[in-house]
Order: sequence, then C-alpha cells, then structure tokens
Amino acid sequence: MAPPAWLPPLNSHPHYTVDIEASQTQYNIPRTLQLKPLGDATVFLIKLRISVDFWKEDLIRGFRGLYIQETLPIKCKPDTDPGILAGSLRTWIQDLVPFPLNNCLGIESPSGRSLTGDQLFDRISVFLLDLRTAPENARRRILPVLLKIEKSVLVPGEELGSWVSWYEERKRVDPEFEKDYAEAISRPRNEVELYEEATSLMASKSASSSAVEELESVIHDDGDKDGGEIDEESAKSCSICLEEILNGTRVTRLPCLHVFHGDCVVRWLRGSHVCPLCRYPLPTDH
Repeated sequence: MAPPAWLPPLNSHPHYTVDIEASQTQYNIPRTLQLKPLGDATVFLIKLRISVDFWKEDLIRGFRGLYIQETLPIKCKPDTDPGILAGSLRTWIQDLVPFPLNNCLGIESPSGRSLTGDQLFDRISVFLLDLRTAPENARRRILPVLLKIEKSVLVPGEELGSWVSWYEERKRVDPEFEKDYAEAISRPRNEVELYEEATSLMASKSASSSAVEELESVIHDDGDKDGGEIDEESAKSCSICLEEILNGTRVTRLPCLHVFHGDCVVRWLRGSHVCPLCRYPLPTDH
C-alpha cells in the first residue's frame, strides 16, 4: 500500500546530515538460526535502523518523518572477499534507504571526512570482518550487529511549526491518527512514492495570489461571527504565531473554516499552499 500523501517529503530540503553508526549488540537470536550448522562460517545478524528527523535551527524539538527497522542475516566464510561483502551490503541497504547516501559521517570515517558511495560500504564491510576476528568473538558464530543510518534535516522554523500544529490537530480529532502515522512512517518507500511525496501537500509550494486575495475576513466574537461559521478550536489561538485570538479581532478564514491572524496566514501562504492545521490545499500557480 502506498504511503499517504500527508507524509513529510524526505528529500525536498537541501540542508541535512547523514550519520552512520555500527556496533555489536545483544538481542534475541532466532532459534532456527541457532540450530543451523555453520561450520567455520560466521553469520552477521544485522538489524538495520533507518530514520529521518526534521529540525529547526535550535534543534530543540524534532519531527519524525521515517523510522524503518529490518533484519538480515549475512553468512560470511573465513575467505570471504571484503569487496563481495560490501556489494551484498550495498544491494540490501540501498533498496531500503529512501535518500542518497552522500556525505555520510561516522563508521570510522578518516579524520572526520565524510564518506560517499563505495567508501561507505567498504567501511561497513571492514567493520564486520574486524568483529569476526576480534578475540572476544573467537567462539561466536552468530554476531548481532546494529547498523543505524540517521538523516537529520534542517527546515525553516515556521514550516516545522506548521507540521507540529497539523500533527497535534489530527491527534485531537482522530484517536487513531497517532498509530496510523507511526505505521505510515515505518513502511519502506519506492522511487515513485518518493516523487509523489515530494509534490505532496507537505511539500513547500506557495498559494496563488488570487486564492489569497479571495480569503474571507471575519470578526471573532465568541460564537457570533459576522461572516458565518468558523472552526471554534482554531479560533482560540493562531496556530502560526501561537498567540491568543481575542474577542473582536479580525481574522482570516480559510475554506476549511480554520482561522488565523490575517498577517500570519498571508505570510504563511507565501511559502505553503495548505492550511497549517488540516492540510487543506489552496490553488497554486503551478
């Protein structure tokens, strides 16, 4: 099943880092694997954990866009060529990681330099083979390994704030949303889905000038609105600036009935074409 259109786009922001961490770990080994005769071979039981988190500049609160866990056993004989092992790792990992593995840090990158492409998988291969020959693993034939690939993306504060506001609003109106979101970000995404995601409602695209000019302005007055119905919950405070909306304040109403301070929503719609709370789309020029 394809991911829903409201997931945050993983590859639409230019400022990001990718951190790689590998470590020998302890977790339950499947009994079927324990009973297999391995001879002099070693099995690396690799748990791959891929995540994407979005942050604003102060790095105080993040927004998770992806969290995938997959496990793969890789059998390795004493004479296994490091290049062949690196190739097996590349095939498996690149099928699951939905973003370019460029400028990666960690996994013993030399002198703090970033790793790209072949260098990255060669380093992971060397790390695994070094584990196999470590004295403490001399009697072990199954080595559990945790491999973490973490992308941290820097986004403008207003954009991140809108995602958080939208998330909290969806949680408020839909008791199942938190579970649905966690399930959605735990599914791998293919190239077609990533393209659709980049042009989705969460991607940054300004509303058309005519759509902004046609928005209605109403006066908020505790249930008595001069321009008709508005969403009562959004009328308590402007979710863009987070300030209270006082009685008698003139607010701007979107077609979805959510209301905001006029200046706030006009500024917001210069960089986005969707409601900050419910993601209702306004027309764009494209």
